Amino acid sequence: MAGAAPAHLGPSPWRILAVPVGLSPEDAASRLESLRAAWAGRAPLALQAVPPEELSRRFAAEVETGARAAIALGPRALVRRVAPSLMAMAEEAGLGVLFVLDDPGPAMPVASAQHAVELTGDAGAPVIAGALLALAHLNPALRQNLEEQRLESQVRSVACRQFDEAQLEQHLAVMVQREFLPRARPSTPGMDTGVLFRPKSGLSGDFYDIARLDEHHTAFFMADACGHGVPAALLMMLMSKLLPMKEINGSSYRIIEPAEALTRLNARFAERKGDVHALVSAAYGVIDGRDGTVRLASAGHPPAVVLSRGGAAPIDQGGPLLGTFEDLIYDQTSLQLAPGDLLLVHSDGVPPALGLIETDALSTAPVIADLRDAAGQHSLEAALDRFAGAIDARAGSLHQQDDVTMLMIRRLPLCAQAGLAA
Repeated sequence: MAGAAPAHLGPSPWRILAVPVGLSPEDAASRLESLRAAWAGRAPLALQAVPPEELSRRFAAEVETGARAAIALGPRALVRRVAPSLMAMAEEAGLGVLFVLDDPGPAMPVASAQHAVELTGDAGAPVIAGALLALAHLNPALRQNLEEQRLESQVRSVACRQFDEAQLEQHLAVMVQREFLPRARPSTPGMDTGVLFRPKSGLSGDFYDIARLDEHHTAFFMADACGHGVPAALLMMLMSKLLPMKEINGSSYRIIEPAEALTRLNARFAERKGDVHALVSAAYGVIDGRDGTVRLASAGHPPAVVLSRGGAAPIDQGGPLLGTFEDLIYDQTSLQLAPGDLLLVHSDGVPPALGLIETDALSTAPVIADLRDAAGQHSLEAALDRFAGAIDARAGSLHQQDDVTMLMIRRLPLCAQAGLAA
């Protein structure tokens, strides 16, 4: 009949690796012959005997030539010695293993493996042949499972490597970002400053700076990028470099007014960001330590708050977010801190950290009054520690919603200023 295979070309035989342990050549040949007889009619069989001492050297070659299962037979004590190495090689190759033990006894540990079967010799050749056939049938599934495990291991290894690289990159980014933050707060006569800085994660979308401009003036800057992570952190580093604070011409200089500084900052930022959707809120101010005068400009930033004996008053000085339009012109406001007054500048993560829904509610929060009293009686650092404690005491504080940054500037009481002057 056309297309029929030649009669001498039958299906490929099922290659079985046999490992007789502690058996004489005659006994091993007899047992394998009994197995061939019991196997008859099940499938073509190629039973290849390999002595235990040659197993390590020949195993890979047997697998390459298509071995579908292995059988080890002999006295229990002797088979137990070769079982671990045989199982290790079989697992690596995706082969099932049948252990046929001459004498009864406790099951071998390897018998608990999914692709290992343990029988005693009295089970009979037909049962042994049937168990071996079942393991041989499993070979394609075992090999597929082995390949899937290897692929999964490779994917996991790649994922772990990428995760480690991402962690390293973030760690380096955190280090770089910290370098842009002030290492120490400047000492300005008549003024005291304190900072609370708590990123949501390692990297922060908040940025602050305090810089002494001359012997009397101190500038403060706070910005908050929309978003988190590396993009927001990089954006904040850019903003810190684009902000103009002072112009030097030869031996003279000019302190740039806050409104002008934000206007120029916005123009530079809009020019550089191009089509990238990036918006930033910011507050920039200059304080004169001699009389407590504050000049402040804001670009969509939460209102600063003045804490005095009379209470807390928000400074409603606003403007569009930086990056909204290229040709924005910002305004500024002026105020004067009386001796003992505090100026509080904060990011929009502070109210949620206190459980406040509205940003404007911060000035009326009880913790602000406590902060004012603590700052009046102690240092700003101690007051900020108490404020941080109030945040930590809230439920869910371990999973803060946003970056938390607070900058406090206090005009020292007259008695303290007199002590410094003395």
